[in-house]
Amino acid sequence: MKKIYLLLAAMVATMAAGSIAWATDLPVKAPAAPALVHAPYTWAGLYIGGNLGGGWADHTTDATLAGATLYTFNTKPSGVVGGGQIGYNWQWNKLVLGLEADIQGSNQKGTANTNFTLATIPFTTSVTERLDWFGTLRGRIGYAWDRNLIYFTGGWAYGHHNATTTTAVPAAGISATTSGSRDLTNGWTVGGGWEWAFADRWSAKVEYLYIDFGSDSGNTPTVGTLTVNTNHLTDNVVRAGLNYKFW
Repeated sequence: MKKIYLLLAAMVATMAAGSIAWATDLPVKAPAAPALVHAPYTWAGLYIGGNLGGGWADHTTDATLAGATLYTFNTKPSGVVGGGQIGYNWQWNKLVLGLEADIQGSNQKGTANTNFTLATIPFTTSVTERLDWFGTLRGRIGYAWDRNLIYFTGGWAYGHHNATTTTAVPAAGISATTSGSRDLTNGWTVGGGWEWAFADRWSAKVEYLYIDFGSDSGNTPTVGTLTVNTNHLTDNVVRAGLNYKFW
């Protein structure tokens, strides 16, 4: 009987040793790969881009003669605007500060007509106004979350507009005065926008700007006298843009 127990013990030991050896030959599952951690998007860097949109302006003119108002009108120029911009951003956490300059071509155009009486003679005046081009130099301050940026902007604005004025005496069937003027303007602008980085170096934006080009005065000959014209030009611009960031 003792021999049988010894034989059974030897068989169990042999089987256990074989199981251990078989287990050591099984493939070991590789450890899970670490999760990829994407670096947060940064708005910092130099960028350049283009834009296209539209503008609607107010250009009010008050004409006075010897302190008396002859007429007041607003040509309300409107049309397409488009151009390019260049800028640089700095970022601290979610705060983004930047500088941007842009130059815009414009075909904003408007016409106004008015009637007035001078020395009992009825006159008509027609004015055609056009904003040829304008530009801005602005600071930007924004709040960023991931690839989105909402910002406010403001700074200096400048531009070039021209006007053609025709004054006529309808009863006589003649034009008393036709004059044209071209002026450079200086003023200020404020606005805001939203920008979305849809790729590492590319972003799209929509933006609104209110521009005040200031006031100016000039003289227009009117039947041997001088009419003083005071002009005030403002503009509203809505545009979409595309930017490329260099780094």
